[in-house]
Amino acid sequence: MVGSAHPTLGKRMKKILVIAMLAWSGISCAEPPQILTDAVNAYKKNGYSNFLPVLAKGSGVEKEKSITALTAIFPTVEDYFGKIEGLEVLREVQTSSKIKNTYFVLNYEKGPLYGMVTTYQSPKGELLTHIVLNAMGSIVLPSSLIDGEK
Repeated sequence: MVGSAHPTLGKRMKKILVIAMLAWSGISCAEPPQILTDAVNAYKKNGYSNFLPVLAKGSGVEKEKSITALTAIFPTVEDYFGKIEGLEVLREVQTSSKIKNTYFVLNYEKGPLYGMVTTYQSPKGELLTHIVLNAMGSIVLPSSLIDGEK
């Protein structure tokens, strides 16, 4: 028959196409570290000044002056982008049995703030060891995320 395909081949192709679409989609299935979720919830409930202290609580960087200084960016972010709406994890990379890098976006009403946190799994739980925040994705995200590679 002209124009008809083999029924089994058609089903296989559809299955392959669905698998390929899922593999290459930008949809995140990763769960954020609990400390990041807690920090975003504190931010949404009580304001930006609670975000970094909650995120850094109990870690070696908790009293670091750079954490306090980083809080100073949030009034400008809110002036440009409005109120925070939520958190979206883009990718997690387990670099060792205890270290994980999480790339994320804080979504605001009018734009994103990109971020990356490095967390360390200690006997007391997951702790922040490093954070980067910037409105430009190219500053924070690996090129494979920007280019759409998986």
